[in-house]
Amino acid sequence: MKVTGFVTNCHVTILIDSGSSHNFVNYGLVKQVKGSLDTGHTFNVKIADGGKVSTHGTLVQTPVKIQDYSCLTDLDAIHLGGCDVVLGVQWLRTLGPILWDFEKL
Repeated sequence: MKVTGFVTNCHVTILIDSGSSHNFVNYGLVKQVKGSLDTGHTFNVKIADGGKVSTHGTLVQTPVKIQDYSCLTDLDAIHLGGCDVVLGVQWLRTLGPILWDFEKL
């Protein structure tokens, strides 16, 4: 599901993706949010086409806002297409039980 929101004070497109284990930020957005990457723990990510890409580092405890909801979360930097941020299971599990009513979406 795609929504709009803010990372720091930048307007972004956010993909909420239960198929993604981690949270990601487009590497190009890091400079826009004036973030500092923690490069101490990079890792390889398997992407949808089966290939692998390496993360560039982590924006630690970064402010994310969607409508009236806000949180601080870690975002691993990779090159993304189609959105600015991916919130995966790493973020979804912080929400507790989730009920979706697709008739009201």
